[in-house]
Amino acid sequence: MHKPFSFKVRIQSFLPAIKGIKDAFISEHNLRIHAFFTIFVLLLSAFLNLNAVEWSILIICIALVIGAEILNSAIEQVVNLVSPEISAKAGRIKDFAAGAVLIFSIAAILAGLFILGPKLYHSYNHLR
Repeated sequence: MHKPFSFKVRIQSFLPAIKGIKDAFISEHNLRIHAFFTIFVLLLSAFLNLNAVEWSILIICIALVIGAEILNSAIEQVVNLVSPEISAKAGRIKDFAAGAVLIFSIAAILAGLFILGPKLYHSYNHLR
C-alpha cells in the first residue's frame, strides 16, 4: 500500500544524510583537509570569473573527492567493525578505498590546474 507523498517526510529523509556529512567532517581529518582546499579553490575561482562549464567541472570534481572520502571513511568503519583485529585482508580493503580517493583527488587537481592555471597565468601577466 502506497503512502501519500509528503514534503515533510521527504525533507526528514535527508536528515540522516546531513548528520552523516556533519559527523564525517567532525571526525575525519582528511575530509577537513579536502574542505580547506575546496574553500581555497572556490574563492580563487570566484576571483578568476569562471564560466558555467568551468564551474560545473570544478563542482563535480569537488563533489567526487568529498563523496569518495566519505565513502572511504564508511568503508573503514565497516572493516573495523567486522575485523577489529589487524588483518592483511582488512588492510587491503582499506587500501583499495584510499586508492580510490587518491585517484579522484589527482584527477581533481589536474582539472583544477587545467582550468585555473591559464587564468592565473593571464591574470598575473595582466598585473605586470
